[in-house]
Amino acid sequence: MRLTSFLLFFVVKAFALPGNRWGKLTAAQVEEFKESLGRTDADKFHDALLRARETARFASSAQSDVQIKEFNEAVKVISTKTLSKKSGGGVSKVNINSGIAEQLYKGDMILTNEQIDILLPSDDSNATGRKKRQAQAPALLWENDGTTKVYYEFAPSLTPAAKAAAQAGINFWHKSTCIDFVQSTTATNRIKFFRGSGCFSNVGMTGGVQTLSLGDGCETIGHSTHEIGHALGFWHTQSRWDRDTYLNVYFAKIPAEWRDQFTKETKTTNANYGMPHDYGSVMHYDGNELSPNGQTYMVTKATSYQDNMGSYIVGFYDVAMMNTHYKCTAKCTTGATCLNGGIRNSRACNTCLCPAGWSGATCNTRPTGCGSSLTAKAAVQSITIGAGTAGVNLVDFTTCNYLITGPVGKKLEIVIATMNGYECLNGCFDNGIEIKSIADHRYTGIRKCCSEDAGTKIVSQKHIVPIIAFTRFNRQTARITYRWVESTVASTATTAQIPATKPSY
Repeated sequence: MRLTSFLLFFVVKAFALPGNRWGKLTAAQVEEFKESLGRTDADKFHDALLRARETARFASSAQSDVQIKEFNEAVKVISTKTLSKKSGGGVSKVNINSGIAEQLYKGDMILTNEQIDILLPSDDSNATGRKKRQAQAPALLWENDGTTKVYYEFAPSLTPAAKAAAQAGINFWHKSTCIDFVQSTTATNRIKFFRGSGCFSNVGMTGGVQTLSLGDGCETIGHSTHEIGHALGFWHTQSRWDRDTYLNVYFAKIPAEWRDQFTKETKTTNANYGMPHDYGSVMHYDGNELSPNGQTYMVTKATSYQDNMGSYIVGFYDVAMMNTHYKCTAKCTTGATCLNGGIRNSRACNTCLCPAGWSGATCNTRPTGCGSSLTAKAAVQSITIGAGTAGVNLVDFTTCNYLITGPVGKKLEIVIATMNGYECLNGCFDNGIEIKSIADHRYTGIRKCCSEDAGTKIVSQKHIVPIIAFTRFNRQTARITYRWVESTVASTATTAQIPATKPSY
């Protein structure tokens, strides 16, 4: 033990040498980053990250043979896809390429000095004591002027594309919660959006002016809603304290220098309010982006959802959790009776916030616009579904909604016959189709966006299945067939296989 401690101390000190400290960041980028830390002690943060990184390097040796065997069996089930060569990527990839990831907690988060003491304590007794006392509240909720309000401003450095993405993210969280966003350059407590190196944010309100970077490669609504999610107090979904119930993570396949991005939070630092781990959460990293050779290191235990990880779309459970976190739901003691998993809208309690695929004041109808309502029969029927307009690129996603209904007591069988024009990407972050096959329609449905997905058969848990076609670029189409089948036919996935989900109809 003494030898191990000495070696760890030696490695940390070696990595802390001045020549290695800031990696490939330029001197100007280093100064900009230090300024973005606000009141966080840069040396303290850096040393704490080194301790965490060196501790996580040994995570692969701590995994049992049973865990490794379970991972290897799960990998056999998921299908290999030929991913698009399109440039860009998720937060982790952008930040590694920009050289900023190693300077941040879990690759994209700034911690305050107090949060460092809680999450990455040193060996001194004072820090340990603070951890025990403060672990219940590591991220502060936003409050200004006695209300749940977030002031924000845009720095001149922000590109037009990044500013549009930031505004789209702000608009989403504003309309989906009771959190008011107000633009101001003078408010004492505010978020300053700027063009830094990569994408990053504080976690929760820190007090004073706190920064949120949407640098090159971060100019999408997915990056924006993810980083604003951090600023409001969210951690990463793949780091939930209960993630091993939902994911198989094989640390030996993760580059040693990035294993700390996949360490878990604890019950005291990560409240999930009894809600499930949603593979389609906008706060979820994908399963192989950090691998230099494309090896999968993270596999969903409900294997049909493997392609969901790395989403640029905010999941409904993200929305429900944020509303619970900020006590928005408590504002509506009376109001609408929401159906199909909807929750009361704290901005208008007689209406509901609805899961994707549902709309109306009580979430009882298909969203208006393109798409259609379909009635399944015993005989196979087919339809071409799709979304978008050729040659048109958007800041936010556009969708077309299809609602397939069969007889009560039956199940639905959906087969993807063809996929045309889709970008095959982890998380289907540009475009794809989403099939809500389990009976909990709050949960993100199975997503597909690759030509290899043609031939996929999905059998629902019950008799109603919303299907959402979504895109940010151009137009894509898919040909599907559908019919009802007997209840004895095995479902592709069920709520019983995904802990904390439950039927919403």
